[in-house]
Amino acid sequence: MKDMLGRDAVVTVETAREIFDKNFTLPEIPSEDISITDAAGRVIAKDIVSPVDLPDFSRSSMDGYAVRAQDTFGATESLPAYLQIIGEVLMGEEPAIVINKGTAARISTGGMLPKGADAVVILEHTQTIDKNSIEALYSVAPGENVVQVGEDIKKGEMLVKKGHKIRPQDIGAFAGIGIDR
Repeated sequence: MKDMLGRDAVVTVETAREIFDKNFTLPEIPSEDISITDAAGRVIAKDIVSPVDLPDFSRSSMDGYAVRAQDTFGATESLPAYLQIIGEVLMGEEPAIVINKGTAARISTGGMLPKGADAVVILEHTQTIDKNSIEALYSVAPGENVVQVGEDIKKGEMLVKKGHKIRPQDIGAFAGIGIDR
Protein backbone atom coordinates (compact mmCIF):
# COMPACT_ATOMS: atom_id res chain seq x y z
CA MET A 1 0.00 0.00 0.00
CA LYS A 2 1.22 3.47 -0.86
CA ASP A 3 0.24 6.83 0.55
CA MET A 4 -0.52 9.95 -1.59
CA LEU A 5 3.20 10.65 -2.07
CA GLY A 6 3.99 7.10 -3.19
CA ARG A 7 5.60 6.03 0.07
CA ASP A 8 4.79 2.78 1.87
CA ALA A 9 1.76 3.47 4.05
CA VAL A 10 1.60 2.77 7.76
CA VAL A 11 -1.45 0.67 8.61
CA THR A 12 -3.05 -0.43 11.85
CA VAL A 13 -2.58 -3.94 13.17
CA GLU A 14 -6.23 -4.71 12.40
CA THR A 15 -5.83 -3.58 8.77
CA ALA A 16 -2.63 -5.61 8.43
CA ARG A 17 -4.46 -8.71 9.71
CA GLU A 18 -7.30 -8.17 7.24
CA ILE A 19 -4.81 -7.85 4.36
CA PHE A 20 -2.99 -10.98 5.51
CA ASP A 21 -6.22 -13.00 5.91
CA LYS A 22 -7.42 -11.97 2.40
CA ASN A 23 -4.16 -12.88 0.71
CA PHE A 24 -2.85 -15.87 2.61
CA THR A 25 -4.38 -19.09 3.85
CA LEU A 26 -2.58 -21.49 6.08
CA PRO A 27 -2.86 -25.11 5.03
CA GLU A 28 -4.99 -27.32 7.24
CA ILE A 29 -2.71 -29.76 8.99
CA PRO A 30 -4.35 -33.17 9.28
CA SER A 31 -4.68 -34.60 12.77
CA GLU A 32 -3.37 -38.00 13.77
CA ASP A 33 -4.79 -40.55 16.17
CA ILE A 34 -1.85 -41.59 18.37
CA SER A 35 -1.35 -43.27 21.72
CA ILE A 36 -0.96 -40.91 24.67
CA THR A 37 2.41 -42.54 25.32
CA ASP A 38 3.63 -40.91 22.08
CA ALA A 39 1.88 -37.57 22.62
CA ALA A 40 4.43 -35.52 24.63
CA GLY A 41 5.45 -32.43 22.69
CA ARG A 42 2.66 -32.84 20.12
CA VAL A 43 -0.08 -30.25 19.60
CA ILE A 44 -3.63 -31.26 20.54
CA ALA A 45 -6.16 -31.17 17.67
CA LYS A 46 -9.31 -30.58 19.75
CA ASP A 47 -10.44 -29.38 23.15
CA ILE A 48 -10.32 -32.09 25.82
CA VAL A 49 -13.09 -31.96 28.42
CA SER A 50 -13.19 -34.50 31.24
CA PRO A 51 -16.08 -36.96 30.88
CA VAL A 52 -15.71 -38.05 34.53
CA ASP A 53 -14.84 -36.90 38.03
CA LEU A 54 -11.38 -37.85 39.26
CA PRO A 55 -11.34 -39.50 41.64
CA ASP A 56 -14.78 -40.95 41.03
CA PHE A 57 -15.16 -41.97 44.68
CA SER A 58 -14.12 -40.44 48.01
CA ARG A 59 -10.89 -42.07 49.13
CA SER A 60 -8.56 -42.01 52.09
CA SER A 61 -5.42 -39.91 51.79
CA MET A 62 -3.80 -41.66 54.77
CA ASP A 63 -3.60 -45.07 56.44
CA GLY A 64 -5.95 -45.11 59.41
CA TYR A 65 -9.60 -45.61 60.32
CA ALA A 66 -12.66 -44.44 58.39
CA VAL A 67 -15.02 -42.77 60.87
CA ARG A 68 -17.91 -40.38 61.31
CA ALA A 69 -16.07 -37.18 62.27
CA GLN A 70 -18.69 -36.32 64.88
CA ASP A 71 -17.78 -39.48 66.81
CA THR A 72 -14.31 -38.01 67.44
CA PHE A 73 -15.29 -34.43 68.36
CA GLY A 74 -13.51 -33.43 71.56
CA ALA A 75 -11.20 -36.45 71.58
CA THR A 76 -7.80 -35.89 73.21
CA GLU A 77 -4.96 -38.09 74.40
CA SER A 78 -6.28 -37.84 77.96
CA LEU A 79 -9.94 -38.27 76.96
CA PRO A 80 -10.01 -40.36 73.75
CA ALA A 81 -13.01 -41.37 71.68
CA TYR A 82 -13.65 -45.12 71.82
CA LEU A 83 -14.62 -46.75 68.53
CA GLN A 84 -15.59 -50.32 67.64
CA ILE A 85 -13.76 -51.74 64.60
CA ILE A 86 -16.32 -53.34 62.28
CA GLY A 87 -14.05 -54.35 59.41
CA GLU A 88 -11.42 -53.36 56.91
CA VAL A 89 -11.64 -51.61 53.56
CA LEU A 90 -9.75 -53.65 50.97
CA MET A 91 -7.97 -51.84 48.15
CA GLY A 92 -9.75 -51.91 44.81
CA GLU A 93 -13.05 -53.04 46.31
CA GLU A 94 -16.21 -51.19 47.19
CA PRO A 95 -16.71 -51.60 50.94
CA ALA A 96 -19.74 -53.64 52.01
CA ILE A 97 -19.62 -52.18 55.53
CA VAL A 98 -21.44 -49.07 56.76
CA ILE A 99 -19.98 -46.77 59.39
CA ASN A 100 -22.56 -46.02 62.06
CA LYS A 101 -22.33 -44.17 65.38
CA GLY A 102 -19.28 -45.29 67.36
CA THR A 103 -17.82 -47.54 64.65
CA ALA A 104 -14.71 -47.43 62.48
CA ALA A 105 -13.11 -49.44 59.68
CA ARG A 106 -9.40 -49.93 58.98
CA ILE A 107 -8.51 -48.20 55.69
CA SER A 108 -5.33 -47.84 53.64
CA THR A 109 -4.25 -44.84 51.59
CA GLY A 110 -6.37 -44.76 48.42
CA GLY A 111 -9.11 -46.97 49.87
CA MET A 112 -12.74 -46.12 49.09
CA LEU A 113 -14.52 -44.51 52.04
CA PRO A 114 -17.36 -46.74 53.25
CA LYS A 115 -20.91 -45.40 53.46
CA GLY A 116 -21.46 -43.34 56.60
CA ALA A 117 -17.80 -42.32 56.93
CA ASP A 118 -16.82 -38.71 56.31
CA ALA A 119 -13.25 -38.58 57.68
CA VAL A 120 -10.18 -40.68 58.44
CA VAL A 121 -8.32 -40.74 61.75
CA ILE A 122 -4.70 -41.40 60.85
CA LEU A 123 -3.14 -44.53 62.32
CA GLU A 124 -0.64 -42.54 64.38
CA HIS A 125 -3.51 -40.76 66.16
CA THR A 126 -5.07 -43.99 67.42
CA GLN A 127 -4.26 -46.57 70.02
CA THR A 128 -5.37 -50.19 69.80
CA ILE A 129 -7.35 -51.42 72.79
CA ASP A 130 -7.97 -54.91 71.43
CA LYS A 131 -8.65 -56.49 68.03
CA ASN A 132 -12.16 -54.99 67.96
CA SER A 133 -11.69 -51.48 69.35
CA ILE A 134 -9.47 -48.42 69.22
CA GLU A 135 -9.04 -45.08 70.93
CA ALA A 136 -9.03 -41.99 68.70
CA LEU A 137 -6.57 -39.66 70.43
CA TYR A 138 -7.46 -36.57 68.38
CA SER A 139 -10.66 -35.33 66.78
CA VAL A 140 -11.03 -35.00 63.01
CA ALA A 141 -13.21 -32.64 60.99
CA PRO A 142 -15.55 -33.84 58.24
CA GLY A 143 -13.47 -34.38 55.09
CA GLU A 144 -10.18 -34.60 56.98
CA ASN A 145 -7.68 -37.01 55.40
CA VAL A 146 -10.13 -37.65 52.55
CA VAL A 147 -9.77 -36.90 48.82
CA GLN A 148 -13.29 -35.98 47.70
CA VAL A 149 -15.02 -36.98 44.44
CA GLY A 150 -13.78 -34.68 41.66
CA GLU A 151 -11.11 -33.05 43.83
CA ASP A 152 -8.41 -33.64 41.19
CA ILE A 153 -10.53 -33.19 38.04
CA LYS A 154 -14.24 -32.36 37.80
CA LYS A 155 -16.57 -33.82 35.17
CA GLY A 156 -16.97 -31.21 32.42
CA GLU A 157 -13.69 -29.47 33.29
CA MET A 158 -11.65 -28.24 30.32
CA LEU A 159 -8.28 -29.99 30.57
CA VAL A 160 -6.60 -28.56 27.46
CA LYS A 161 -7.67 -26.44 24.52
CA LYS A 162 -7.09 -27.12 20.84
CA GLY A 163 -3.58 -26.00 19.91
CA HIS A 164 -2.08 -26.78 23.34
CA LYS A 165 1.37 -28.41 23.33
CA ILE A 166 1.03 -31.65 25.31
CA ARG A 167 3.17 -31.93 28.45
CA PRO A 168 3.89 -35.05 30.53
CA GLN A 169 1.43 -33.93 33.23
CA ASP A 170 -1.30 -33.66 30.57
CA ILE A 171 -0.66 -37.29 29.62
CA GLY A 172 -1.15 -38.29 33.27
CA ALA A 173 -4.46 -36.42 33.40
CA PHE A 174 -5.61 -38.03 30.12
CA ALA A 175 -4.81 -41.49 31.47
CA GLY A 176 -6.62 -40.72 34.73
CA ILE A 177 -9.87 -39.93 32.92
CA GLY A 178 -9.61 -42.90 30.58
CA ILE A 179 -8.26 -41.25 27.42
CA ASP A 180 -5.61 -43.45 25.83
CA ARG A 181 -5.52 -41.98 22.28
